[in-house]
Amino acid sequence: MRSDEIEDTPYVEGTLTKLQIFELYARAWLPVFTSKPNPFWKKLHLFDFFAGKGQDCDGTPGSPLRLLTEVKAKAGDICAKALKVTVTVCDDKHSKIEALTKLVHENSLAPRWLGFDPREGDFPENFTHYLPILNDPETACLVLLDQYGFKHVGADVFQTLAACPRTDILFFISTQYLHRFKAHPSIRKYMELEAIGDYYHAHRAVLDWYRSQVPKGQTYYLAAFSFKKGRNLYCVIFGSGHPKGMEQFLQVAWKMDPTSGEADYDLNRENFSELAPYLEFDMFQPKKKQVFEAALEKGIRDGELRSESDLYLFCLENGMLPSHASPVIKKLKAKGFIACDFTSPNRSSLKSPRPFLIRPKN
Repeated sequence: MRSDEIEDTPYVEGTLTKLQIFELYARAWLPVFTSKPNPFWKKLHLFDFFAGKGQDCDGTPGSPLRLLTEVKAKAGDICAKALKVTVTVCDDKHSKIEALTKLVHENSLAPRWLGFDPREGDFPENFTHYLPILNDPETACLVLLDQYGFKHVGADVFQTLAACPRTDILFFISTQYLHRFKAHPSIRKYMELEAIGDYYHAHRAVLDWYRSQVPKGQTYYLAAFSFKKGRNLYCVIFGSGHPKGMEQFLQVAWKMDPTSGEADYDLNRENFSELAPYLEFDMFQPKKKQVFEAALEKGIRDGELRSESDLYLFCLENGMLPSHASPVIKKLKAKGFIACDFTSPNRSSLKSPRPFLIRPKN
């Protein structure tokens, strides 16, 4: 189905999953800046670069309406703290921007205190136009890139966005086509994927490619959530320069998928022989959590993870929440191998880590 036909039919289950991820992350992102008594960032700017008409043929809200609804829900804090909030919606078709603008006003989603900014034009033009705002260190930005396929977020665009100082990004990728046609010149001019492997794990290969595009020495957090649309697989990739953003996205992902935090289907097709000595198999325990616990225990016992901040970052880097470290910490405390007064690491440890002692082996 062509991209311009998607909104002329009811959203399918996979599209609804994607929209829910966008919505839940916006809901988590906004309070970071609106709930503080005296917010440091007074300007917030949310972008939906592929906004479309705003809803499907049944009136189910699309991403721009969901963004605006989440912003409007914070009206009290926004107005009380005199925050300047703008929502920009873009599309390359005049008819879609016109329909969306009408819909927004009919639903009273653009109150006077909100900067509602509809803009017609293709993505490269719009991206260049708004880049000064995305690069503004005094403006907190959230960017949705619900592209049709994958071509608009190649290495150049991704690296540009990753360099923006206060910008979190969520973008859609058609892993289905990347998996099937990775060697085709039309794919390789955007990304060179040498090996994708298991079809169900294609999002991991794509995520690794984006990780490889982060400039050396730059800290940048990336995660992916894969979902099905019919028989095809797609994913949303998240990026942020701040661990807080990563933790918030992982909270959304684990809410969507309590088993693995990364897909709406079964991922259990894996080989864990390297970690076998650390695995305590439990047929009722999800494999990803089990393997993470084994890797965490190994890292602590081998002396590779030596502080609370090490533990916290290890969780994020493995797509896990800090609370997932609790079983291992409790186990090693009970065995007398470590000493600490916490059961799971937290983000404050990046500035003020609590004491974490690895006892010498007898």
